[in-house]
Amino acid sequence: MTVGGPVAYPDADLAEVERNVGARWELLRGARLLLTGASGFVGGWMLDSLARARIGRALDTRAIVLTRSRERLVAARPWVDEVDWIEVVTGDVRELAVNGTLTHVIHCASAASTEENRDDPAAVCDLIVRGTSRVMEAARHAGALRMLHLSSGAVHRAVGAPVATIAPADLFVHAKRLAEAIVLRGGSTDRLAVVAARCFALLGPGLPLDGAFAAGNFVRDMLAGGPVMVDGDGRAIRTYLHAVDLATWCWVLLLDAPGGSAWDVGGTEETSIGSLAERIAAHRAGVRVQVTGAVGHAPPDRYVPDVRPAAQALGLTPRIGLDEALGRMIAWYSE
Repeated sequence: MTVGGPVAYPDADLAEVERNVGARWELLRGARLLLTGASGFVGGWMLDSLARARIGRALDTRAIVLTRSRERLVAARPWVDEVDWIEVVTGDVRELAVNGTLTHVIHCASAASTEENRDDPAAVCDLIVRGTSRVMEAARHAGALRMLHLSSGAVHRAVGAPVATIAPADLFVHAKRLAEAIVLRGGSTDRLAVVAARCFALLGPGLPLDGAFAAGNFVRDMLAGGPVMVDGDGRAIRTYLHAVDLATWCWVLLLDAPGGSAWDVGGTEETSIGSLAERIAAHRAGVRVQVTGAVGHAPPDRYVPDVRPAAQALGLTPRIGLDEALGRMIAWYSE
């Protein structure tokens, strides 16, 4: 494969996505696709897996790729400057302009870093809500047929919360909920089918090691020799989905899910945050885990998707177990 680069995702992983999506790739033959947030974790996996499928399936799909930093995108993927099927557009998603027609849209652009949410939550909300509205408008104007909106599993937590109790740090969650409502309630038409992917906890190559992702921070600590630091008491329950399964699910949702629908996207193997830290620490001899908080009396926080609808309707189930997923991620960061 020729879409490599110094930090390219493993070709075996990208080939796995190609196989998993299977014959549905044919629905992108002759397509012109818009991808926002191409420099991010999810957007990067969607772009790389599309590049792999173009080769493996001999597709003629073309793509407009929106990024806030062309330098960051090309540094991670030098091959982007070497192909003629990608048009890179640098700018703010709120000012997006698309020339010509589109067939598909994948909207991944968001601002979810810990620093942005903490320092300027109002600006984050504006970017999420107004950016989503602009993408929706561009999709309609360009005649797109299908759109995938990357939402968050956290929207479940926003339901019913009194406005007066919303902390500034939680505005991101409510902005994601509003953005999802914009695309699902006002987006799908007889021509345009819009689908939302509510992503829960993720891991895999490319996951930031210095942000809001516990798995990434634990891997960072382990690679540095420890200790692996666990905020809180470590009892919170999560599931994790590897990026190969994530990309597979996103492509299937884009190409095959009914318009106006929202789907939980995540793993099925429940584990505590503390147990996750222990599993990651075990990959390097002598690394210990340090839990910073005292054990609470309330039931542990449980943030777990309901993936049964995706399995029943679309045959989507996690194929990579948690231990294998961690092993793949750690191996990639250890190279």
